[in-house]
Amino acid sequence: MSKEIQKLSVEDFAIFLGATTQDMPAIVKDIIAKADFKYEILQSEQREQVILQVLKDIEFKNFSKVDSPERKNIWEMAWSDHLNEFVAQNMAEKELEPTFMRQNEIVRLNKNYVKPHTPNFELNYAKVCKTWLFQKYLGEVEAIYEFGCGSGFNLVMLSEIYAHKKMYGLDWASSSVNLVNINAEKHGLNIKGRQFNMLEPNEDLETEENSAFLTIAALEQVGKNYHKFVDFILRRKPKVVINLEPIAEYYDCDNLVDYLGFTYHKKRGYLDGYLSKLRELESQNTIKIIKAEGSRLGGLYHDAYSIVVWTPLP
Repeated sequence: MSKEIQKLSVEDFAIFLGATTQDMPAIVKDIIAKADFKYEILQSEQREQVILQVLKDIEFKNFSKVDSPERKNIWEMAWSDHLNEFVAQNMAEKELEPTFMRQNEIVRLNKNYVKPHTPNFELNYAKVCKTWLFQKYLGEVEAIYEFGCGSGFNLVMLSEIYAHKKMYGLDWASSSVNLVNINAEKHGLNIKGRQFNMLEPNEDLETEENSAFLTIAALEQVGKNYHKFVDFILRRKPKVVINLEPIAEYYDCDNLVDYLGFTYHKKRGYLDGYLSKLRELESQNTIKIIKAEGSRLGGLYHDAYSIVVWTPLP
């Protein structure tokens, strides 16, 4: 059977983001034009082998749960290693790229498994989504707070778009905070790192008016324990909150690929009930959900880029 090569277009991304082509800024179209978004959908035996691998991994692999006691130490060590490598590589900003986006792997796209033409397919996909969100919702705020900022990779992206805005990187790992501050000093970025635990929010954290709160693949790590963080947000009343996260409510468990993603999501203990909680708050006129869009892409095991944009009401 001959391979059918397909390619994501501006129109595809507009659909994925719940937007129109007219709503896609030039900077986003430029990323799409320059990146290689070609792929082939896996067929018959190839697809069956991937499904079998995923099933076996979910059943037998010792995936750590996000609420396991050792997780904090794991992240502390991970960002410490990242910091050491960053310094060793003369603080090149490319070294901030997240290592959890594996290269040359099968990915999930539109409820199917596909083989990308390039190793950076997922990284570029995420870049399109993030750039669109940043352009769409952050233009009018004066300060941006990223919670669970890790290496500060997203804050560097933001600084390239909004060099004049104040940026704050918050993470529970001290090595992450050190990495953010060292990079900011080295490259003259308007970014400050500070320790913050979403499970036990620090009320001493001062947040500026007309600000945005942001989480990207970070809130997933709190599982069911997001309530204190949501309460913290409601007290601080930022202008906008953006979450780019795995959201369990979006899986269609009548679809095999989605059901496998949902099963993996549950096994890892990722974010659970968050969107439902936001919808409940909206029904109580406590918040307004501006946008909610399910992910169309993820890694081998689950979808990772669902969008929720919301704002606390007065």
